[in-house]
Amino acid sequence: MRFPTSFLLLLTTVLATTVLAGSPLYAQLSSRPGTLHAPTGQHRGIIVSPQTVTVAAGGSEQFSATAFGDAPVHWSATGGMITETGLFMAGPTPGAYTVTGQTPSAAATVSVTIVPAGPSAPAPRHFVSIHPGESIQAAVNANPEGTSFLIKSGVHRRQTVRPRSGMSFIGEAGAVLDGEHAAGHAFVGHLTRNVTIRGLHVTRYAPAALNAAVDAVETNGWVIEGNEIDNTSNGMQRVYGVRLGSNGAVRGNAIHHNGWLAISCYNETDTVIEGNEVYANPPALFDDTIGEAANMKLYDCGRIVIRGNDVHDGPFRGIWVDTMRPDVTIEGNRVSNHGAQGIWYEVSYRGVIRDNYVENAGYLGRYTPDWPTDAGIQVTNSPDVSVVGNTVVNSLNGILGHQAAGYLHGSSGRNELRNLLVEGNTIVMPRGQSGIVHNVGANDVYVSWNNRFVRNRYVLGQNGSPFFWMGRGIDERAWQAYGQGANESYTR
Repeated sequence: MRFPTSFLLLLTTVLATTVLAGSPLYAQLSSRPGTLHAPTGQHRGIIVSPQTVTVAAGGSEQFSATAFGDAPVHWSATGGMITETGLFMAGPTPGAYTVTGQTPSAAATVSVTIVPAGPSAPAPRHFVSIHPGESIQAAVNANPEGTSFLIKSGVHRRQTVRPRSGMSFIGEAGAVLDGEHAAGHAFVGHLTRNVTIRGLHVTRYAPAALNAAVDAVETNGWVIEGNEIDNTSNGMQRVYGVRLGSNGAVRGNAIHHNGWLAISCYNETDTVIEGNEVYANPPALFDDTIGEAANMKLYDCGRIVIRGNDVHDGPFRGIWVDTMRPDVTIEGNRVSNHGAQGIWYEVSYRGVIRDNYVENAGYLGRYTPDWPTDAGIQVTNSPDVSVVGNTVVNSLNGILGHQAAGYLHGSSGRNELRNLLVEGNTIVMPRGQSGIVHNVGANDVYVSWNNRFVRNRYVLGQNGSPFFWMGRGIDERAWQAYGQGANESYTR
């Protein structure tokens, strides 16, 4: 979670010469790199999972680490002993302790609570070990619900696992599930509950169309954390790294170079996507006639939280939610280097887009005088959305609302751009525009639907018409004459 040096230097230079220097705005911008909601157990490219543990005195817990760049991980712990593969063995004294994973350049520490052994303590976790060459599914079939499996270091080839509810699959350091472009799924779990998949490298799976290497659709309570999931592909079929279930978490994974999407969702609710590094999904530009390719796209899901992810370097869109039910939260993410929109909130309902950093969105787009698009943050035909406290830098366009023809209304009401609040954002926009665009009927979207931009900060350089309102590009004076821009600031 870092801001580009060039951006910080630009803001420091510009703001220091204005009345904003020394103000709360300047302090906020200067400190922002440390406030992007990095989850517990994540620091500068290393993620330790699980992030909190309660274990009985004398019990054990397997930890795993994702260290971006494949740096070796050294383990240390208080309150007990930990092996070089991350297996923590609790000591006899109850209390609050820590486990730390460290690389030569970074460290991440998580909390461990040791409770007294006894009837009320968590049952000691006993792992069934599975070595390369052994069938994971055979071990699943031979054990009851709730069993924990330790996937031993090495390459486990063409394994497809259908878990039972309550099972855990914990990868020892160096454990790889390699589909060899032949197996369809690493994990598929329709109608199962409370499965944990942690610390594995899942690579080169070839699902059927609309399926994923780790496929949790129609599951409940799955936790997918601390894994690397990459190179899922099946020709030009629409295949994904991960499909979400309900009431679960996708946390602290590196998900990259998958065929169409890193993370997909359909008809699920109440899941958190946090602390992942998501990039190069798909790996290269192609002719997307379907309209789905992105680093992340969620469709017809609700009450989803997308928080603290680093989403970068995709030829299409970054974070894309489409036809969503109410109460989607997109917060504290870093979204950079995308060919189209950085964050696109399309034909959905109530939600918040908050405290994100978006840079270089829309680099494959081009300017048009009457339909600016491919913005850093774009809200299309969606009522009751707040866009608050974000920073959008050097994108094709800044923050846009669209009211576009061709969309049908959904199950939660009319899909119209009403009650859009764009407030407290910083937009570095030496080119492009922010504002509202429409091609439907009269000008209600401008004059009577309560859409407003207030208290934003703009760094505009030589941009002569940085705003779009009433069907045309305009300057700051016209913007405010139309009733927008209350208490906003502009720096050239």
